[in-house]
Amino acid sequence: MSKNVRVGIFVSLALLVSGIFVFMIGDNRRLWESKARFNATFNDVAGLRPGAPVRMGGVEIGAVGDVGHSGTASDTRIHVTLNLVRDEVDRIRLDPDVSEEEAKKHPDRPRGTIARVVNKGLLGDKMIELTVGDMRLPKAPEGTQLRTEDPVDLTKYLAKFDSLSEKADRALGNIERITGALANEKVADDIKGSIASVNVILAAFARKDGAAHRLLFDPEEAKKVDVLLNNLLVISHEAAGATADVHTMTTRVNSGPGLAHTLLYDEKMAQGATGTLVEVRNTLEAVRTQPGIAHAVVYGDPNTQKVLTNVGAMSDDLRAVMAGVRAGKGTIGGLLVDPSIYEDLKAIVGNVERNQVLRALVRYSIKETDQRPHAAPPSGPVTPPTGAPGKPEAK
Repeated sequence: MSKNVRVGIFVSLALLVSGIFVFMIGDNRRLWESKARFNATFNDVAGLRPGAPVRMGGVEIGAVGDVGHSGTASDTRIHVTLNLVRDEVDRIRLDPDVSEEEAKKHPDRPRGTIARVVNKGLLGDKMIELTVGDMRLPKAPEGTQLRTEDPVDLTKYLAKFDSLSEKADRALGNIERITGALANEKVADDIKGSIASVNVILAAFARKDGAAHRLLFDPEEAKKVDVLLNNLLVISHEAAGATADVHTMTTRVNSGPGLAHTLLYDEKMAQGATGTLVEVRNTLEAVRTQPGIAHAVVYGDPNTQKVLTNVGAMSDDLRAVMAGVRAGKGTIGGLLVDPSIYEDLKAIVGNVERNQVLRALVRYSIKETDQRPHAAPPSGPVTPPTGAPGKPEAK
């Protein structure tokens, strides 16, 4: 066999094997199956490249087509084309047109298919992962704009990890300083002494009869504490009632009517009250500084003391006279106390009417009076004397 034949056979076998490998790889990636095109838009694709696989539930169902911006400069989003196998697109469902906030409020509602950019491996390669939509939702037709979720930015988490590591370093430094202070013998002795003191106090509470022991172990003390707490509760209720009353009073004073409202909000009344207070202050100032009876009575002087002494003596004398009158001493006392004197006076007055001599003297006095010149009678009508009408005066 010539050299050229051998080379031809080798090349043919190589092409055949390469074709088999290409066919197997293509069949594995489903390159030969019919595709349906879907669209997705992201704010950031984190390095997604064309040809990256598209998986649903861990199964590769297509590949990424075009990745790039739109032709409009104002559009900063990244538009991605997804070429999916037609046999698999039945699991892609339309997501209801609701906001993310509504979706979070109602997590149990049916969800459609969502496209996410995820890591393909540890090397940082990216791919598209599609969620299986709820079968109760309608199918997504070819060319549908799928709902998307932006990929997780690991750099933010790394920055958070850096800040956490710094805080952890500071915390470890603080712990190291604390443990270093605790390693000091003096601090250790102080801590041991404090623990021993606390132990003694707790032992005293548990074993020795004292206020703390009774408070913790005596039911009667517990009852007293309950009574005290109940009293405090009652006092708090009363204080709340008093506060409500004060609030009602202040509301009434603010709204009126009433003297307090008038004094607070009526300018004329306030001015009058102010003037009255000024007058009272001036009067008290005059009593305190100016000489006079009020100053003498309040602050005292020799003349005032003499007058007050005389007034006291007069009151003592009057008290003695009244005591004698009540005892029946003297004429007035006899008239007030002795009934026989009253009967004698009554008899004398009654006998005057029957005494002829007294009658004659009375007539003589009346006659002398009538003979004296009288003033001219008044021009107007004469007013009859007060007394019973029709009865002449007695002579």
